[in-house]
Amino acid sequence: MVKGTARRVIIVKPPNKKLFEEAVFFLRQDSEIGVSGDEIIAEAQAVANSFMRESVKTPRFRHLRTVLLLALGAAAASAVWAITVFAF
Repeated sequence: MVKGTARRVIIVKPPNKKLFEEAVFFLRQDSEIGVSGDEIIAEAQAVANSFMRESVKTPRFRHLRTVLLLALGAAAASAVWAITVFAF
């Protein structure tokens, strides 16, 4: 919820609108002192870029734990089978 009578915002519209229509940045009330418009735009772009890099990251070894546990279970089952077959 936005409180107050007036808020300053920056609306960034991406060139490729396949995923996002626009991004809205609310400026802090105390950020207007000594900051140029170019610096504000650059900060908004940096925030948007860092968000995209973090949200698009895919874990490199996402299924490694599953594969290792599957291999460990197969090895344990094989060991139990070998012990029961060759022990008697």
